[in-house]
Amino acid sequence: MAMKSSEEKRNPATLTISKRNGILSECLKQDINLLIERIKKDKKEIMGKRVNPSIFEEIRPEIIDSWIRSYYYGLDHLNFKDGPVMAKPKFEELLSKEDYLIKAAHPYITRQKDMLSDTDFLILLTNAYGVLLGVHISNNKVLEHVNKKFNLVPGVVWTEQTVGTCSHVMCRLLKSPIQLTGPEFYSHIFYDATCSSAPIYDIYGNLAGSYTIVSPFSCEQNPHLLALAVHTAWNIQKELQLKLNKELLCVALDAVNDAVITVNKSGAIIGANLEAKKLFTGLDKDIIGMDIENVLGA
Repeated sequence: MAMKSSEEKRNPATLTISKRNGILSECLKQDINLLIERIKKDKKEIMGKRVNPSIFEEIRPEIIDSWIRSYYYGLDHLNFKDGPVMAKPKFEELLSKEDYLIKAAHPYITRQKDMLSDTDFLILLTNAYGVLLGVHISNNKVLEHVNKKFNLVPGVVWTEQTVGTCSHVMCRLLKSPIQLTGPEFYSHIFYDATCSSAPIYDIYGNLAGSYTIVSPFSCEQNPHLLALAVHTAWNIQKELQLKLNKELLCVALDAVNDAVITVNKSGAIIGANLEAKKLFTGLDKDIIGMDIENVLGA
């Protein structure tokens, strides 16, 4: 078997999703409501320690493992409690640290909001530690639904310890795209939803965050939404890595004692280190964007 390159390992589009694709295959065979009721019953049996979890073939083992961990964290799957919200000063500090990720995601979130404008959905951007950096809601109907159920705001911390099994939690833990639907979530409050999450990696291969598309009124799995989440996360990842590489290049050039100017194919200046900027401090404006011939002839 050929080994995967480091780039392939960092690409959420090439990561292998579990061979057991949740309850999707089961949904195709029987009524979704009957399946949901059966999984609810299975969860009660597992939480009550009345059976061996391994006998439930229709439920992915990684989901069951997360249920059990959530249970031992002291969470009640029938009594949802909101995740903690970061204090404003600390959250603002965090936003500053996550600026590259937020800016990399912004154009793709905007584009996807336009694409899904006629549907009911939420888009969630989280950092590597489960903090929601952005919550984007399609319409007032969804907003009202969310506000009635839980406190889903930027700065809230949703981890396995705080809210139990959900898609972006599993995405972070497994470092792989995943879709959860209905009773696969730990808490009953999510039983009418389907969430699709995909990871985002930085230039070092470290998890930077996750991207999630939520269908709040549908508990039927939709492979197309998972594919859309993976595609969007991959685009955000490429943009993030581009920004980080550019920053590293600027830091490296600023450490050089010689003046360095970079230009594009048209001869326009697209970068200059500190030494280069010092040489042209007499100009009335920043040399970035100027034609190299005009600058050198000044």
